[in-house]
Amino acid sequence: MKRVVGFGLIWILFSGCQHNDDTKPLTVASWSQPITEQTHLLAEEEHGFFEEEGIDLRLVPGSGGGDALTTMLAGQADIAFTDPGAVYSALAQGEDLIIIYTVYPQNVFNVVTLERAGIDEVKDLKEKTIGVYSRASGTYQNLMLLLHEAGLGVEDVDILEVGIANFAPLLHEEVDATAATDTALAAFEFADDEPLNVIELKDYANIPSDFFVVERDTFETSRDELVAFLHAYEKSAQ
Repeated sequence: MKRVVGFGLIWILFSGCQHNDDTKPLTVASWSQPITEQTHLLAEEEHGFFEEEGIDLRLVPGSGGGDALTTMLAGQADIAFTDPGAVYSALAQGEDLIIIYTVYPQNVFNVVTLERAGIDEVKDLKEKTIGVYSRASGTYQNLMLLLHEAGLGVEDVDILEVGIANFAPLLHEEVDATAATDTALAAFEFADDEPLNVIELKDYANIPSDFFVVERDTFETSRDELVAFLHAYEKSAQ
């Protein structure tokens, strides 16, 4: 039977924490190669927040939230840094998962076009080529949600997997639009002054964007390590 524990669980985890002085390995399967969204994890080598909490943090890169979840379910990671679409899909297949932390409480996904392309509304995406990080990513899942809101489906557009450097194909006009995140968009706007049109997913479905998720067995057997991980992540985000 599929079950999930929701967003308030972090407060349960934080109560009654007892830390172990021994450093214990904890592996996080990420939804991408190293990028801005993982700054708090990638800064471990310099700041050692997780080591201070007794955690030997290890990261496994991926190609989308579905990929991260698959890595965890295959026993290659303890925690998946993943998106709601991947979680709900796994639950529908009977996986017993627990969400231990909501990384982004609001929807940070978007679809971006060049202003000169004249794509101003979602309906204008019909018969256009749209870049996504991968079909296993939140960019793809949220694009499908956006198209549905406009009465469009995957058959009405051409989808191109472009990887994490998804703004380069847009600038080179290899795609008409690219599905991205607010952090990736901010980094691009800082580096380039190309006028853009941005369709924000939060205007259509303001749902959480990313979770830290574990299997129930991990939650029950590694409670102290998960508490320590969340404490360290909270400190790294300050």
